Amino acid sequence: MSADPAYARQLFAAAEAGTFVLTEEAARECAGHFSWYADRLVAFQDKIKEQRRLAGFGGFESAGELQAGFEAKADQGYDALVHAERVAHQMAAAIYRAAGLLGEVDAANAAAQNAIAKEVPEQ
Repeated sequence: MSADPAYARQLFAAAEAGTFVLTEEAARECAGHFSWYADRLVAFQDKIKEQRRLAGFGGFESAGELQAGFEAKADQGYDALVHAERVAHQMAAAIYRAAGLLGEVDAANAAAQNAIAKEVPEQ
C-alpha cells in the first residue's frame, strides 16, 4: 500500500456509511499501529531535517550546485516522510471512526493537519 490519502478517505467513507465497523478494542489496536508508524516517521523527519541545509561544499560553482542538489533531495525525502505521516494519521482517524470513537477521530485528524503544516513550501 502506498501513502495515498485516497485509501484513508475511502476507509473513512466506509466507516461513516456503516459498511466498515470495528469494536473499540480492535480499533484501538489497529489505529495504535498507525499512530506508532506516524511517530517513527517523525523520528526520521528529525534526522533528515539536519540534511536540508548543508555547509562545507566550498566556493566553486560546481560545489554550490552539488550542495543545492543534496539539499533538494533532502527536502524531497522530508516531504515524503511528512506525507506518509499525514496518511498514517488519516488511516487512524478512519479506523477510530469505524468504532465510533469520535474524540480519537478528532485527535487523529488534528495530528494529520499538523503534519500538513510541516511540508516544505514549493520554491
